Amino acid sequence: MLARLLATFAFVETGEMVERLRRAMRDYAVVVLTAALGLAFLLLGAFIAAARRYGAIEASIGFGVGFLLIAGIVLVYHKVSSRRRQRRAERRRSTEVKSIAGVAAVTALPLLLRGGLGVKALILPLLGLAALAVLREQGMLGGDDDEDVPGD
Repeated sequence: MLARLLATFAFVETGEMVERLRRAMRDYAVVVLTAALGLAFLLLGAFIAAARRYGAIEASIGFGVGFLLIAGIVLVYHKVSSRRRQRRAERRRSTEVKSIAGVAAVTALPLLLRGGLGVKALILPLLGLAALAVLREQGMLGGDDDEDVPGD
């Protein structure tokens, strides 16, 4: 009985939430459309004023160059921010993998110590980690390439 009541309540809440989402999407679509039309008429008015002052060809060339400059600036910004986000995601993944590996190692430690091999089972991985550290220190193994990036 309680489960049926909770399921009915959840279904009603979900339906109301979907309806609110539909209304919000419709309202925002109208806002975006009217804002785009308003911007288009403002640009048209600016073009007509520029055409009267400088001539139609000069105004169209000026507007074309201006919009191409804006497009170029947005493209450069997108490329720079995309690279920055990608580097952050790679660092976050690396940190998460290291964290998971550490947790797995700590979790497996009692099993390794309890088994027949005991401490001997830990020596080989520790020697491997030490060798890896020495290779990185000597520059024979590449480390992180993005350490010298400022502002990240």
